[in-house]
Amino acid sequence: MNTKKILNGKVLRLSLLLLLFTGLTSSSKMAGNYNGLVVITHSQTSVGQLKKSVFEKMIFGEKQTWPNGKAVFIGLCKPTNPTGIQVAKDIFDMSANEFNKYWLGLVFEGKCKAPALFSDEDDLINFIANTPNSIGVISESSYKTKVKRITINN
Repeated sequence: MNTKKILNGKVLRLSLLLLLFTGLTSSSKMAGNYNGLVVITHSQTSVGQLKKSVFEKMIFGEKQTWPNGKAVFIGLCKPTNPTGIQVAKDIFDMSANEFNKYWLGLVFEGKCKAPALFSDEDDLINFIANTPNSIGVISESSYKTKVKRITINN
């Protein structure tokens, strides 16, 4: 067999594997982008951006204060709402049922307060707009300027 053809075949397979691996590791979650979801906070919150690791600790109830030490109040859509389902899937990497069990477990163990859960994104936005130091996640299409958008960085 021709050595050049074998070498070209190996390079092609290696290139395809590298391309596949790169595609898998550069998912939207790796980039701090959550598939059309927007992280929001109260308009008076001094934070305009968060590292992805800090945001995820906050939204998972593991970190209960802002970088300035003030308490975080989490607001989310219920996982029966399309946005709530997407948040459970894209941010928490859980089904709606797993999401509910996760929060029930944390609250039952006394590790944190339960997030305020809303059936409607407008209700969630109003909660964030009226609750200093709150944080939430909504769909891009529901974003309104009465709340502040937070940029999530890697």
